[in-house]
Amino acid sequence: MGAAPMTGLQAALFVITAFLLIAYAILDGFDLGLGVLYPWLARNDHERSALRGAIAPVWDGNEVWLIVLGGLLFAAFPPVYAGVLSGFYLPFMLVVFALIIRAVSLGLHNGESERHGLRTAGFFLGSLVPSFFFGLFAGNLIRGVTLSPAGDRTGGLGELFSPFAVLIGLASLAMFANQGACWAALKTHRGDLHARARRTRDVTGWLVLALIAGATVAAHWEARGSMSRNFHHGLGWLAMFLLLVGLAFQLIVSRRPDDALGHRDRGIFVASSAIISGLVGIWAVGNYPVLVPARNQSALSLTASSAAATRPALIALLVMAVIGIPLMLAYTTVVYRLFRGRSTTDGGATDGGRSQY
Repeated sequence: MGAAPMTGLQAALFVITAFLLIAYAILDGFDLGLGVLYPWLARNDHERSALRGAIAPVWDGNEVWLIVLGGLLFAAFPPVYAGVLSGFYLPFMLVVFALIIRAVSLGLHNGESERHGLRTAGFFLGSLVPSFFFGLFAGNLIRGVTLSPAGDRTGGLGELFSPFAVLIGLASLAMFANQGACWAALKTHRGDLHARARRTRDVTGWLVLALIAGATVAAHWEARGSMSRNFHHGLGWLAMFLLLVGLAFQLIVSRRPDDALGHRDRGIFVASSAIISGLVGIWAVGNYPVLVPARNQSALSLTASSAAATRPALIALLVMAVIGIPLMLAYTTVVYRLFRGRSTTDGGATDGGRSQY
């Protein structure tokens, strides 16, 4: 299935897919990560309110990137969408239910209630499950899955939960937790909560480094060298550069003395986002043009060529992407600009979008 030649149109849709995945991982990554850390970061109602206020204006908008990504896969690469949906059915449904529970728990929270245990558990589990399973999906897409000639996954449930896939799931969980800690440090005022977020950020940074190192070694064996075949191209080295610089900046700068204006918090959040961009970019460049690798027979892999929709459909999608993605970026920029201040502890509101980081 992977023998058809690649066209520029198919390659462009592959790149757009990777971009949407990076945007979602960065933006919803801090929402999910903050939810994972929520029970430990917040010690009272005021702190819980402040953390919810840090994501309240943007979290639902961040998930739009996931919806757009799913729609693009459905329209541009139908066999990939069908294969992922059916072959990863149980983990996929767990993620969907978790996201629903997370949204409900956020909607039911209020800063004046002391009865927060069930809602906190819902927010935590609704963030933990997607953070882990997104990495589990990625691990299987690096390692490869057993595919039939029709493009359907034929392996059992145990194949999805291989040690390598679980390791990538843990790395994903740490990556999102690190993003959440960086966002919490960026968006909270000076005090115990802010200091706790910074200490957590220091720990998660080193944890991400350790898990990335372990995953890199494991991927060399599991991916059978396929992940390095495209790294002579500039994009591969750019992705590696983003990853290494992001890690180095966070781990080194976090040890520097504090600054009154909080510029360090902003820089470290950008560094954490660079780590995510680098990791997703390494997967995209290393696998290109494969979207779903077949572990049993490489010729069965679903590629951007073999799984692509018709040329008219791809042209229509490219036009919509060229128009729609800049609009999404503009809207996201305006919203983040409007709510650029640090979160307060009085009911989860922001400070009017006037204070600087």
